[in-house]
Amino acid sequence: KGNDQVRFELTYAALAPDLRVIAPWREWELNSRSSLIEFARKHDIAVPVTAERPYSMDRNLFHISYEGGILEDPWAEPPD
Repeated sequence: KGNDQVRFELTYAALAPDLRVIAPWREWELNSRSSLIEFARKHDIAVPVTAERPYSMDRNLFHISYEGGILEDPWAEPPD
């Protein structure tokens, strides 16, 4: 959904064009965070997300990015 996805897919295409990319956001009927969480729970996949902590964390060798909930509003101030 973001720039990382595009960069990774372009890299795979350049370095290993025989690899198949599975992109659930584009290919399946998983078009929202809530539908992804519902799918995971239905298939017994642990998801560390609750109503109190509706955040996701994407981690790789170079950084960690967080998204979800209040983090999506750039004007929101952090709680005390």
